[in-house]
Amino acid sequence: MSKKPADAETVRILRELAAHPENVTTTATAKYDLMGLNLTNADICDALREWIDESKEVKQTVMRGKDAGRPAYEIKPHLGSTLLYCKFIVRDIGDRDKRLCIISAHVDH
Repeated sequence: MSKKPADAETVRILRELAAHPENVTTTATAKYDLMGLNLTNADICDALREWIDESKEVKQTVMRGKDAGRPAYEIKPHLGSTLLYCKFIVRDIGDRDKRLCIISAHVDH
């Protein structure tokens, strides 16, 4: 499946969840990505909120591997002079207990 813009409701949910980085989870890969860049969940959540507030397009794609078939959302923000590739999923999107999960946050190649 090719990438497409995320719908407005999903973008709203992403922004809402990113406003609470203390509730955001990460994959092991993302955890090491962040450690290698000396970043925190809050840094990535701030980047996601800023991206959305600037009306930049959040791209929707589909996960492969462990979460195969699940929608995922991508942005490519600059943090300082570094261009990052960030991917997120929303766990339990239909549930009031939904959670944002950072899948990856690494330097874009």
